[in-house]
Amino acid sequence: MKRTNGRFSDYERDAVYRAILERRDVRRNVLPTPTSDGVLMRVLTAAHHAGSVGFMQPWDFVVITKQATKCAVKDLFVEANAKASAPYRGIRGEL
Repeated sequence: MKRTNGRFSDYERDAVYRAILERRDVRRNVLPTPTSDGVLMRVLTAAHHAGSVGFMQPWDFVVITKQATKCAVKDLFVEANAKASAPYRGIRGEL
């Protein structure tokens, strides 16, 4: 897309707003097929360029490919999540 005067086109602007408005935190229904290296690199590049306070990007990403490691990470998460939610009751505890 060609920009004029450094401005986004209507199409580009609409695409950004669509991405913002349709964004969802999805934690299930993940496809069973691996993500291609090309797609993974595009996603990681975009994530590394995501905005942060002072453009510091204080995050790191770890790509886990071994199923045993994925299971171990999930087990640690479930344990930590149970500990974190223990003080809360009702809907807050469920969240």
